[in-house]
Amino acid sequence: MRRVFLIAIVALGASALMPAPAAAQQGPVDLDITLGSVTILHYFRNLDVTIDSTALTQMLGYGSNPVNEDPADPITISAYPFVGNANLQAHITDPTHDPAAVDLTIQNAWSVRSNNANGTNTVTIAVTDGTLAHTSGDTITMSNGRVTVLGGTPGGSVQFPSPGMANPQYGDVILELDLTDATYAGEYVDGEFTLTAASP
Repeated sequence: MRRVFLIAIVALGASALMPAPAAAQQGPVDLDITLGSVTILHYFRNLDVTIDSTALTQMLGYGSNPVNEDPADPITISAYPFVGNANLQAHITDPTHDPAAVDLTIQNAWSVRSNNANGTNTVTIAVTDGTLAHTSGDTITMSNGRVTVLGGTPGGSVQFPSPGMANPQYGDVILELDLTDATYAGEYVDGEFTLTAASP
């Protein structure tokens, strides 16, 4: 029993000699981060577009291949062999849209990620090779390149607020096509336009 009391006294003395726990310390840290400026243009290096016969017919304003161009000119034949001219050219209906100036809109053709310091970005388009060639020698001419963002006015350039890095700003491309010399169906190749993204 005496030994138990002695152990208890020694343990009590040892605990009395232990230092009290220190008070909690706090050190608030003011962290500042400087981000570099990035502007990233997402685009397609190659675009293949097929305009099918239905779309071409609708552009021209004809609902089907046969088009009734009544009335025909009266035909009077007074000599043999019997030959008469209905003169279709006098009555032929003009296309709804001029094949020499047809807009092609390519939606979501580009996007930009940017954290520009002044909060704005610009995308510009330039037609750098306006001739698309067919193996026959026929051509489609491309001109009047325009860009636009949703709800915006198309133009040679478009400006928009910096979208940040997570959610890019998407945009469209509009090109004017001249189909006057496209007398062959098939592939017309190697036209080119250039997109430029900048932070003014």
